[in-house]
Amino acid sequence: MNEEPIMVNNTTLVPFRPIFEALGFKVGWDNQTRTVTGKKEGLEIRLTLGSKTALVNGKPVQLAQAPAIVSGKTFVPLRFVSESSGKTTKWYGNTKTIQVGTQFDALAKIAHGMNPNEVERILGKPPIRIGDMEWDEYWVYKKNNNEYTVVAYHNAFVDGVSVFNDANDPPVYGRTKRMIIDRFVEPKLKATSYSNAYVKEPSYSAPYAAGEFHPGFLEHSLRRANFYRYLSGVPDDLVLDAELSRRAQHGAVLVAVSGYSHRPSQPRDMSDEFYEIASDATMSSSLCNCGTVQAVDEFMEDRGVLNVDSVGHRRWVLSPKMKKTGFGLAFRPRDGEVFSTMYVLDQSRQPKWDYDYIPYPGKGYFPLGFLDYNTPWSVMLNPDKFEEPVLSEVTVELERLNDGKVWRLDQSDSNRTLNFKYLTVDTVLSGSTYAVIFHLGDELSREGFGDGDVYEVRIHGLKDIHQNPVDIQYQVHFFGVAGGFFRD
Repeated sequence: MNEEPIMVNNTTLVPFRPIFEALGFKVGWDNQTRTVTGKKEGLEIRLTLGSKTALVNGKPVQLAQAPAIVSGKTFVPLRFVSESSGKTTKWYGNTKTIQVGTQFDALAKIAHGMNPNEVERILGKPPIRIGDMEWDEYWVYKKNNNEYTVVAYHNAFVDGVSVFNDANDPPVYGRTKRMIIDRFVEPKLKATSYSNAYVKEPSYSAPYAAGEFHPGFLEHSLRRANFYRYLSGVPDDLVLDAELSRRAQHGAVLVAVSGYSHRPSQPRDMSDEFYEIASDATMSSSLCNCGTVQAVDEFMEDRGVLNVDSVGHRRWVLSPKMKKTGFGLAFRPRDGEVFSTMYVLDQSRQPKWDYDYIPYPGKGYFPLGFLDYNTPWSVMLNPDKFEEPVLSEVTVELERLNDGKVWRLDQSDSNRTLNFKYLTVDTVLSGSTYAVIFHLGDELSREGFGDGDVYEVRIHGLKDIHQNPVDIQYQVHFFGVAGGFFRD
C-alpha cells in the first residue's frame, strides 16, 4: 500500500482501492453519488463520502468514522471493510504496515445486521453461547484445525465477527487469545437469577439465619475470580470451601441488617454466636454493594479515590497465598439492596508459589472489556524478593508500541483523582505483597484502548532484598473479540 493509513478520531482509514482489491472485491466508484462499492460473490459493500451509514448487502450499518477524501485519495474505515468481508486486519504504527489475515471462508457470507437464523444456516448451531440475546450474545465455534470463530450479536443482529487461528494468534508469553477465550467460557454454567438465589432463605431478624447460597452462584463467582487470576498469571485454582462460604454468608446477612462496614455493630436481637461468626467474616472478607460476580469485577477494578492508593481488594483476589475462598449474598430487608462478601484472608496454598511480581493488567494478551481507561494498573511485588519500594526512587514508563507514544510517571504525579496521572507505592502487605500502582487519568481516556494496542511497562528504582537495583519490563497486548469482549 503506497499511501499511508491515517488515524481520524481513533479510527484507521486507508485508501479504498488497495484494501478492496486486497480483500478480493471488484471495485466501483459512482462520481455522482460519491459512493465506493466493493463486490464479490455473496457480498456487496457500499460507502458514501461524508456519510457514517454504510450498506452491507443492502442493510444499513453505522460507522465510527465516515469515508473522506485526503490529498485527492478516497479513504475508508479499515476495520469495517475488513471485518465485513470476513478478514482480520492489524495496523502496525511503528512500521506503517497493515496485515490482512484470511479467516474462515464462510465468514465472507456473514454480514453486519444478519439475524441468528441466517448465521445458523451458514455455520450451524453454535456449540457455545454466552449472554442474553435480548441484549448481547456471543456464539463461539471451534474447528478441528484449532480455529475459533466468534460471532457477536447486539439486539439479536450480527454486530461483529472474529476468527482466531494459528496464523493470526501466535502465543505471547506462552498464551494465545484462544486460551483466554477457553478459560472464560468453559465449562458452560447454567444462569441463575436472584429470584432463586438460595437453597435455604436467610432470616434478617431474630432468630437470625445465614441461609445457604445457591451453588450455581458460588461456582460462577469462583470462576470469575479464577479468570482474573489466570489473566494475571497467578495460580487459577482457587476452590470453594464450605465453611468459608458459611461464614461469608453470615457476614453478608450482618452487613445487610447492620451497615456496610468491615466492623458492623451487633443488632440487639442478634445472638452472640451469630454475631461472632458474622463479624469475623466481615473482617476477613472484601465487601461490595452488588451481586457476587459483579463484586469480583468491582474488586479487580478498585478504581475509587479511596481505593487507588492501595488497590487492596484486587491484591486480595490475586493473593499468591490463597487457595480457598467463600462467598455470601444478602438483601437489605427494608429496600432489597444487595450486599456481597468474598472471604480473602485464606493463606493455605501449598506448596508455596514462587514468583517475582504480579501485574494487572497481566502481561501478554489481555481482553478489552476487563480494563477501563481510568482503572489503575498495578504490579504486586514478592516481599521475599523485593525490598519495600520507595516512592521517591520509583519511576514508571508506559509506552504504546503501536505509535511510540510514552507516558512517564514519578512521585510528582501525586493527585489520586482519576482525572490525573498518578503514581504511588504501597508497603502494607495486602494480598501478602508490596505494590506499585499508577494510572494515566484523562490522558489515556482521550486515547482509549483498541484491539491490537500493545503497551510496554517499564518500572525503575526498585531493589531486591540484597539492595541490588531491579527493573521490571513487560508488555500488555490488548485484544477484542468480534468488536468487544464478552463479560457476562
